[in-house]
Amino acid sequence: MLIKAKTCVVHLTTVAGSMQASARLARFLADTIGVALVDDADSMFNFIRSTPCPAYGERDLTLIFVNGPIAFCGYRDEMGSEMLPRTQRVYWVSQDYTITMPPNQAYSRPTKAETPFRAEFHKIPHVHLWSTCQDVLQRRQQKRVPGYELDEYVNWNALTYAPMPATPAIGGPIYPHLLYYGALRAGRTARLGQFFGGVSDRVSISASNLNKNTAAQWRELAPQARITEPLKGVATYTPTNGNKWGAQRLTQTIAMHRHSLYVADEESNTAFHSLANRFYEVLSTPYTVLWLDAAGARTYEQAGLRDWEQFTVGDGHGLSVQLSLPAKNLRSLAAQQRKLWLATDPFKILRDRVKQLARSL
Repeated sequence: MLIKAKTCVVHLTTVAGSMQASARLARFLADTIGVALVDDADSMFNFIRSTPCPAYGERDLTLIFVNGPIAFCGYRDEMGSEMLPRTQRVYWVSQDYTITMPPNQAYSRPTKAETPFRAEFHKIPHVHLWSTCQDVLQRRQQKRVPGYELDEYVNWNALTYAPMPATPAIGGPIYPHLLYYGALRAGRTARLGQFFGGVSDRVSISASNLNKNTAAQWRELAPQARITEPLKGVATYTPTNGNKWGAQRLTQTIAMHRHSLYVADEESNTAFHSLANRFYEVLSTPYTVLWLDAAGARTYEQAGLRDWEQFTVGDGHGLSVQLSLPAKNLRSLAAQQRKLWLATDPFKILRDRVKQLARSL
């Protein structure tokens, strides 16, 4: 109990009311492990006051940091001056290879830090990584980066899985075409153009950021596609009901389409990362068929997907063929996908994994 009293989950921005995946993950971790959640200055000071006072200069705190951009943290200076000097160990939770943890003395030279946060983070004796990016963990192991012994691969994206009832407010897909949604990242642009150039009249695209520039890019890639506003709402985790489905706009909108397409970044096709949130969001619906970009073969194999080959498409022509399948065939394919890939609840696997990690803190 004393260890838990000196352990907390840290999120860099306020969790309440946030739709960020990292905020959902922070709530889940704090609840599953049974420790405090720190997400602003008040909660940080409350946590510090609740912990037994250490001897002068002693480091006694364990922080489970949920990955995020430090620049947006409204209490980073207070954290740097009050909590990090007491921190003995950090577990950095990462589900995004584009954001990395700050420099630390264990693996970098002294930093000319411009903030108390970065200066104090650099002094923390033990820093470990719990990540969805397996190749990053392997590189740390190969280089024998101090702390790698307690690194762990964890599929954090499975938190997004929240199965939707087979008979919700809508009875099944009502749009015969494909819904694609997600960020227009540079690593996907060329591949998306290959898919949507010839079938864009049967594609709806929900841009994650529909500003003037991205709208123009999407219209160039898929000139006849229906471009819509970003989808809002995600599978919501709460301590009382876990990941049970609610009236979430995102899941409902996916379920109204017969098809969706999974296109990973080029980085994910060459270095193994957990399957993205989009994979679990689509499979949370009962009837939508998820087609897989054939370029991601290495990822599907390493993720342990059974018989994934029959659901891959290589280009716009291949996708067009699948979009022409009769509705009754699609219902059967959707059921087959879920039987193959969801034999065990991904959310339950993740929760059990976190409980296992908690016992080693």
